[in-house]
Amino acid sequence: MIPNIIHFIHIAGEFVFLNYLAVLSAKLVHKPDTIYLHYNNEPGGYYWQKVKTFVTLQYQEVPEYIGQKKIKHIAHKSDVLRIQILNATGGVYLDTDVLSVRPYHHLLNHTTAMAAESKNALSNGVLFSQPNSKFLKIWYSKFEQNFNPDGWGEATVILPMSVAKTNPSLISLLPKSTFYKYRWNELGKIFFENTDQIPPDIIGVHLWHKVSYKYIDKVNGYEWAHQNNNTLLGKIILRIQERVRHMGLDTLRKISTTRNGILTGGKFAIHENWYMGIHYFIFLVTMTLIPFLIRNLLCCRIQMLESLRINR
Repeated sequence: MIPNIIHFIHIAGEFVFLNYLAVLSAKLVHKPDTIYLHYNNEPGGYYWQKVKTFVTLQYQEVPEYIGQKKIKHIAHKSDVLRIQILNATGGVYLDTDVLSVRPYHHLLNHTTAMAAESKNALSNGVLFSQPNSKFLKIWYSKFEQNFNPDGWGEATVILPMSVAKTNPSLISLLPKSTFYKYRWNELGKIFFENTDQIPPDIIGVHLWHKVSYKYIDKVNGYEWAHQNNNTLLGKIILRIQERVRHMGLDTLRKISTTRNGILTGGKFAIHENWYMGIHYFIFLVTMTLIPFLIRNLLCCRIQMLESLRINR
């Protein structure tokens, strides 16, 4: 049984709105026992401060070498680190550009599971594994031999597919659509094209940050989703917002600060846009004014009765 704990890794770059939504949606949809956010240098920023309120931060030394080969790219350092972490503790690894849509709990019965991004590659953007996985150990033992410091996917996505083909009993291969319905060269189907609904066969959507960063940086709040609610990404973001909105009045007790006039903070920093900010601002003002008005009406009534009594 794979433990229901989730691992994210963020070891470089700004932590933006969609990174925050990736972690928040994982918490809301999958309800893990713990979310570990592994980091090396805290990036700071608004959304980093918000995500820290509901994750467990885990400092990690970043690997500089795999065997005798130097690791040059940040992405490859994260690739090595996620295998090491999952082999030690087990759980579910998710990239910080994977938005969760539907629960994955039925997949926790496997020993190790990955989804293919193509016929020759297993994507490591989502990994399910028990601790001490035989599959991960074989993959890791061959990593240095197959790793090209100046390449890209030789050891990270092509090698695991090769290991899976020679050791099919050690891993469950998930349908491509579970997390990679649309590949890196189909970004238009995620960010721009009209869609009637969120496809029913997806558990999560990988946004392929390596090639989509110029689009990701423009999605800086829930307002983008309202303006682009005809797109797949817009519909997914609005679904996340709806989950947050229906968390109930208990979340009001967790409000701790304000930012730019919008209520935020607490265990979940929930008021991300003007619509929700105004909604709860009206609620709080109403709850404050009603007792005040009732008290004043009672005072006026008492004074009126007292005046009538005196006149008699």
